[in-house]
Formats: sequence, structure tokens, C-alpha cells
Amino acid sequence: MADIWTGIGADIGRAQGDWLYRLGGEVRGPIPEKTLIDKLLRGDIALDTPVAVEGGDFHPILRVAAFRDYVEQAQHLAHKRASAKVRRTVAFALFMVAAGGGGVGWYLYQNYLKVQAERAAEAKSRAEELARKREGLKKLGDMELVALVSLGSEEDVKISERRAPSKRKGEVVTDEFVSACERGQGEILATLQKHLSKLNVCVVDEKKRDTQGLMPSTLPIEFVVRPDGKVVDFTVAHRHYRTGMLNNCLTRVFQQVRYPTAKGSNCPVTLPINIGN
Repeated sequence: MADIWTGIGADIGRAQGDWLYRLGGEVRGPIPEKTLIDKLLRGDIALDTPVAVEGGDFHPILRVAAFRDYVEQAQHLAHKRASAKVRRTVAFALFMVAAGGGGVGWYLYQNYLKVQAERAAEAKSRAEELARKREGLKKLGDMELVALVSLGSEEDVKISERRAPSKRKGEVVTDEFVSACERGQGEILATLQKHLSKLNVCVVDEKKRDTQGLMPSTLPIEFVVRPDGKVVDFTVAHRHYRTGMLNNCLTRVFQQVRYPTAKGSNCPVTLPINIGN
């Protein structure tokens, strides 16, 4: 499986889906976050299904911050589906008893009770196994549920300016700078805040890989917002993280960031990602 990561950094422009998941030892995806959420709520994947941002490490979905709000909802829906299935099965069994009459109906009903007992035992076993897994994960800590990342305030957002056009012959040359970007710091920050949980997943994964504790408390990032709202030229402006899995993971997140269209020209942005402990 090692080669599934080949070319992640170079092939950024392909499908928008950026989540992988494992089923039966098979890695599937990438798929969009919404599709993965739908699979969780429908019961197509379990709470302990390993998922990963493409380019990052796998974690059980119940521990990933990006899906925290959907875990309890998925549990509730699973319980409702199980209850509805039991009601349908009971109704069918009673119908067969009434329709079959005598020995045949009684045999079908007894067989139904046996099957239900076996299913109940299996369900109990699965629930106990999941409880043991969750308890084990708690002992490892809930790092994936901790919001490590913050983006600071509007004042921390720096939008670069460009030098004013050259003067005509005979005019005085000045050091004047002008900004062709018509987006404000507040707009830049507010849009990024919507993607904070995904940024957090990338940083959490890098923290786990950072066994020597060398990760700085602040990482400067740079990117350009085009007038059409697309983000391009993302990079981590730190010499140790310009390449690697953290840069790949964050780049994938920023490929999904979209701003409203605006007048003016490209907006080169610099801001720090603040990282907690």
C-alpha cells in the first residue's frame, strides 16, 4: 500500500475528494467529505472505520475532529434502523404463524425465535467489541478531537502589495506601493475558519509523526486568492515543512477553499497557523 501516496503533491489538481477509508483491509477513495458523512449516517461504514485525509494517517472516524458532530447522529440512526428491522421481522413471523397454522406455523415461529436469539447474541458481541475498542482509544487520548489549530485575528492576515506602475519619462520615481486586491482581512479569515477542522486533522497527524517534539508553535503559510475565488500557490513558509506530508495535507485542504468572486487582481496572503499542545 505504500505506493498509494505516490505523486500526491504533484497531482493536486485531480478529483476534489480528499478522504480515504478502509473496508476489509481495502483502501477506498478518495471521496468528498460529504459522501463519507452520508456513508456514516447510512451505516455503510462503522464508527471504528479507519479514515484519512489523502496524504495523512488513518484514524477511526469516531476520533476525527472533522466528523465529531456526526458520530452521535450516526449512533442514533443505527439504533432506529435496528429497532425497525426487529419490528418488521416480528410482524412477518406472526403473519406466518397465523397463515401457516398448526405445526408448520409453529415450526416457522420457533425457527424465527432461534434466528433472533443468534442475531441478538451477535449484536451484543459486536457492541461489546466496539465498546472495548472505544475504551482502548480513550486510553490513547482524544488527540484527534482536540482543536490544536487557531488562525489568530484579522490583524495577523497580511495581504501583500505591489509597487506602483513606473512613471513616464520626466516624472519623479517614488517608493509608493498600491494594493490591487479588493478583499479584506476579515473575509480572508472568515472563509478559512470554515475549514479549521480539516486543518486541525493535518496538524494532529503531523504532531503524531513529530516524535522529537520539534514542531514550532506557529507555522506561517502563504497562498494566493484569485478574483474567481480559487486558492492557488499554497505553501508552508517554513523551511522544514515546505515539502512532506503536512504540506501535502494542507495543500489538499486549501484546494477546496473557495472565496466569493471579487474585482481587482490576485491577493497574495500570508498568515500564521497557531499550534497548541
